[in-house]
Amino acid sequence: MTSSNRQCFARHERCRSSAVRMQFTELFKMNKIQPDPCGSGDIMTHADKLAIGVISGTSADGIDVAALQGTGIAVTQTHGGLTLPYAGDLRAELLALMRTPERVRGADLSDLEARVTSAHVAAVEGFMESAGIDRDGVTVVGFHGQTVLHQPADGYSRQLFDGALAARLLQIPVVADFRAADLAAGGEGAPLAPVYH
Repeated sequence: MTSSNRQCFARHERCRSSAVRMQFTELFKMNKIQPDPCGSGDIMTHADKLAIGVISGTSADGIDVAALQGTGIAVTQTHGGLTLPYAGDLRAELLALMRTPERVRGADLSDLEARVTSAHVAAVEGFMESAGIDRDGVTVVGFHGQTVLHQPADGYSRQLFDGALAARLLQIPVVADFRAADLAAGGEGAPLAPVYH
């Protein structure tokens, strides 16, 4: 096995069943990114692409947004980051929900999810404006969503975020729901941690 093939194999093993791979396949179909040159079926970019990532922790103290440019193999430029706080009433509602796991599993959270999604989209728009990033230059936005309950031993994790709504509002391809597909594939619901930590 050549060095190049070993690298492709290692990369393939790290993400063989993650949600990320499935969603990047959809971007490939839209001609946003290209297949891995080593022929493993993984999706890799060849030219510099700009990606924005969004996450909010269980403290619900804010929404973190950052951007980087890269080839899919190497980061070529970072574009900084920004943390925007949740509105006080939204944060209070999220924290109250996190203290009642039975409510997370049983209640209709669609209205709260729409508010969380809107807050995350507003954070991305604010970040793009402050960083001088043109919407047409963004290849993809990855949203973790707001975790309100994570019980990987039970195969359960709930993040509030509507990726389809975010894609409609931003008019940019969106990748989301990372934890659910990783749990379904037998993971701990943290598919990106082994790759980036």
